[in-house]
Amino acid sequence: IIASATRVRIVAQSFSLTESSVSILIHNTHKLEWTTYPTGASQNIITWKSDKESVATVKSDGIVEALSTGTATITAVMDGLIATCKVTVTS
Repeated sequence: IIASATRVRIVAQSFSLTESSVSILIHNTHKLEWTTYPTGASQNIITWKSDKESVATVKSDGIVEALSTGTATITAVMDGLIATCKVTVTS
């Protein structure tokens, strides 16, 4: 008997960040969290980007690092769905 398991990828129907804006003190970090529907889609790959990397960068796990004062928009994309968070960095 040969057994095999096939892993089914669940495509997200909706995707959002739990915060639409956040304020972070300079040189600190903040983890952005997200929700998906259906829930199983949460294991899908998220692509993160900052529009002002001189102000704030974002890692592949959603951790934002505040580098200098100002405002940046963090964009997250999953299965073609887009979510954003406005990040304000203060001193």
